Amino acid sequence: MKSVHEINAGEFIWMQPHATQRAFELRAGEELLGGLRWNSSFGSLADAEAADGHWTFKRTGFFNPQITIRALQSETNVAVFTPNWKAEADLQFSDGACFHWQGVGFWRSQWAFTSDGGEPLVNMEPKTSFLKRSASVKATPAGLQTRELSLLILLGWYLLLLRSDDDAAAAAAICAAT
Repeated sequence: MKSVHEINAGEFIWMQPHATQRAFELRAGEELLGGLRWNSSFGSLADAEAADGHWTFKRTGFFNPQITIRALQSETNVAVFTPNWKAEADLQFSDGACFHWQGVGFWRSQWAFTSDGGEPLVNMEPKTSFLKRSASVKATPAGLQTRELSLLILLGWYLLLLRSDDDAAAAAAICAAT
């Protein structure tokens, strides 16, 4: 598996190889750069892997939700993602690094991580079909220089998938209530 830093183009794609599995691959052309998968159909615990590391993501809390990022097999948080009511958030790393997640555009059809100073680093645009989910990912030149780029791309896709699942659950609840 190659690192996202080894790919000069800065353009990647998230793809779902099998519609029946909750597993996704990050690719640049034919190169596999990472993966995200759930071991269970229920819950929010996911494994994220790239050449730079292997992490787990887990959403906790209801009134004050957070997503914890941990190195695989560790009980110590590498970073904590804390969303606000608009689904935007700060990603705070234990070493002090901070990034911001926000919707881009009027309809928020794209999402992006920016530096603590507001400089765009990586932009993600979901492209979901009836059976499979995918997204295009574009890293800026500043993003390609960011040490945490792999983790930002993995976490961004995780966040978009959670959002999609939450929207589908809300729609199902509304349909059931009417």
